[in-house]
Amino acid sequence: MFSSWKPVRSVDARVIRELFCFSFSLIVSGVLVTVVRYVYNVVIGHNFQRQDLGYYSQAFKFHQIPSNVVSGTVSGVAYPVLSSLNQNEPMQLAYFRKLIRVTAFCIFPVMAGLFVAFDNLVSIILTDKWLPIVPYFRILCVAAVLFPLHSMNVTLNTIKGFPKRSFAIEMARNVLVIVTLFFCLDSIVHMLVSFSLTYLAAYFISAFSVSRILPYGVMTQIKDIFPYAAISALMALIMYFVPSLGLNLYVTALLQLCIGGSFYCLALYLLGSKVFEEVLEVRRKSELKV
Repeated sequence: MFSSWKPVRSVDARVIRELFCFSFSLIVSGVLVTVVRYVYNVVIGHNFQRQDLGYYSQAFKFHQIPSNVVSGTVSGVAYPVLSSLNQNEPMQLAYFRKLIRVTAFCIFPVMAGLFVAFDNLVSIILTDKWLPIVPYFRILCVAAVLFPLHSMNVTLNTIKGFPKRSFAIEMARNVLVIVTLFFCLDSIVHMLVSFSLTYLAAYFISAFSVSRILPYGVMTQIKDIFPYAAISALMALIMYFVPSLGLNLYVTALLQLCIGGSFYCLALYLLGSKVFEEVLEVRRKSELKV
């Protein structure tokens, strides 16, 4: 009633073609990811006992939660901001590097901490009967760490106007997952190892693709994330020795998380991490608003 816009009888096929060319590869990529995800369920359900499928499904679900939360949160911020900087490559590169560091800052300590403390958390939350999922989860931690970083690299390809390249990277990863799966049918552990190694290969491929778009080489990206990986590894090592104190299960799990989190934050503070300083600054500003 109040707008000058009125529906018309004809359809503007040009607009549909433009949108289709951009989004078709993204849609197919999403479908492939879902199909590959459930291929494992079918193969494990066919070749192993039902309880093995249940253990795998639980482990897969738990490994996805932190990975998807970090990936979804950072990608949600990255897409509009990086898109707006397409005409300013130096600033876009600086912002993308910051997002990579923020992603590493979040995902490495979470997965390293869960890698060590997951058995205690399973005993507390799910009871001891679910402990067989622990080795599966720990293998999948590799994929959980790499997925948000891989996702950021793929997102940049799409933002820079290369959705077909994003599709090709995702296609290569899914094909690798399927091919390696059928060489590892003798053991679920071998299947999951091949799955995680596939994500490692996919990460390097996606990082290389970024180097073809921006002056941001694979080694430079690894240098950006390495400090968070190294500190997280030391944090996990400290957490590993907490159960040797012989404390109650609940106290041990709580102590592991508290000591691990404190060590990680203190190490970053002492090393002068810019990402950590920015996190503290955001927290101070939010407290002032409250």
